[in-house]
Amino acid sequence: MDSFDPKEELRTILNEYGSFFQSCHLNAPGTPSGDVEDSNGSNQYYLDIKTNEGNRLKVSVNATGWYQLSDYLHRSRHRETFEGLMMVLNPSFQVTFNNELTNKLNALIQQETE
Repeated sequence: MDSFDPKEELRTILNEYGSFFQSCHLNAPGTPSGDVEDSNGSNQYYLDIKTNEGNRLKVSVNATGWYQLSDYLHRSRHRETFEGLMMVLNPSFQVTFNNELTNKLNALIQQETE
């Protein structure tokens, strides 16, 4: 069984969805802006996101799912996927996500008809 690696999960999301936001950066423990403690008091990795609406989000992941750091203790606000969390927190993400998905599906359909 593979071990869970939050840093790798965050990197994957950064690479896949970073362009969906005004800015999106991976912050690491030990960097000036990266020291954020979880409920256990340990430092953790997180994505620092600035949405297209100008809102700032700090998002992380653990074995129970994706969450906004300010909502860490509210387990009911955890989402199984990053996409699910962003659909709740960021309206423009949903529009961009849906447009990208539609474009990819249309490209597949086009390939099959050629």
